[in-house]
Amino acid sequence: MAAFGGGAFGGPAPAAAATSHNPNNDVEVQNAATDGISCIAWSPTSNYLVAGSWDNQIRVWDVQMNGQAVPKAAVSHDGPILCAGWSNDGARVFTGGADKTAKVWDLATSSHTQVAAHDAPIKNIFWVQEMQCVVTSSWDRTVKYWDGKSPQPKGVLQLPERAYAMDIRYPLMVIATADRKIVVVHMSKPTEIMTTIQSPLKYQSRCIAAFPDMTVRRRRRAPTSALTRHPRSATRHPPPATRVPGSRLRHRPFYRRRASASARSRAASPSIT
Repeated sequence: MAAFGGGAFGGPAPAAAATSHNPNNDVEVQNAATDGISCIAWSPTSNYLVAGSWDNQIRVWDVQMNGQAVPKAAVSHDGPILCAGWSNDGARVFTGGADKTAKVWDLATSSHTQVAAHDAPIKNIFWVQEMQCVVTSSWDRTVKYWDGKSPQPKGVLQLPERAYAMDIRYPLMVIATADRKIVVVHMSKPTEIMTTIQSPLKYQSRCIAAFPDMTVRRRRRAPTSALTRHPRSATRHPPPATRVPGSRLRHRPFYRRRASASARSRAASPSIT
């Protein structure tokens, strides 16, 4: 692990650059990476921000009350970083990348050790506190569950296609795959697909999210759960009501807006011919 904050990374940016690309004068993380940013994640317990980049580096900043980001440390993979996530206590950062490995970064001890591997780049990574395991999804068409103690996964879920996006709100897991499908998994049976939905979007889904209360929504004309998004499609439409057995997961029904008083009056009045 390398500390950073001086030189090219963490140093002051030219004043002219701020006016050209930041017209609202938002607070910026200066010189955040030497290549594109692929993922960011906030610590659940502090003002630490972590970001992964295509320059193979994962970096963490301490964001001050005035919005300034103070660089703290950085570690690297052997390929571009594609995903990052925090443990519930904010003590560890989990990372996955194009080098087909996932690693855990202990911020207190500065250790950065491998905890998972796939046959293709790892696109998504989550720590699931309720299961005490790391969950990874990959372009090798699998989701794997790791306890961090064994080099072999605790379980494997086969997907119909490559995993592009994933979210977990225990006991719900949703995955957007390369064939424009949405895979829904109930974590009580983590190696089984509960249902698969064809995305109503014209283009490939790039991100997906479940609501914090485990109620999930899809975009327009969606027959079931999940919140997907594409730059050209961002219209919400709630699905019919269903319930997943053994959980609080519920789809909320859509109710037609009640007619106005004048409309009801006209409907109740007899027609005059």
